[in-house]
Amino acid sequence: MTRRPAIDTSGISDLLRDLRKIDKRLGASLVKELRDVGNETRDKVRNSTAPPYRTGKMRRSVRTGVRRGAITLYSNLPQGDVLEWGGSIKPRGVPIEFPRTEFVRKEVAASSEGTEARLSGLLEATAARYSFE
Repeated sequence: MTRRPAIDTSGISDLLRDLRKIDKRLGASLVKELRDVGNETRDKVRNSTAPPYRTGKMRRSVRTGVRRGAITLYSNLPQGDVLEWGGSIKPRGVPIEFPRTEFVRKEVAASSEGTEARLSGLLEATAARYSFE
C-alpha cells in the first residue's frame, strides 16, 4: 500500500534521536507508547461497523506499524487501498468501481485529540523526570 493513513507524529523521529542520547530507555519507552496508541486506534478500526465490513476479513487485516517515530495503520490485503481510497479494479477485464470509504482515516481523525494528549503527557513526564522544564 502506498498511501497509508498515519497518525501525525511529525518531529518525533528527531525527538527519539535526542532522547536516546540522554538515556537509551527513553527512546524505547516513547516507541512503546507510540505502538500502544497505534494499537488502540487499530482496535477501534477493527471494532467499527462502518463499511466496507461485510465478512470481517478486512477488519481483521488492519495492522499497526511504528517506524522512525511515525504510527501507521494499514491493511495487509491487496484490496485495502481500493476500499480506503476508492478506485476501480478490472478482474477479467471488466472494471468494478469502489467508492472512497476512508474507514481507517475516520478512526484516526476521531482518535487524534486523545493521541495528542497522551503523547503530550508522556513528554511532560519525561521533561519533569529529567528536569528539562
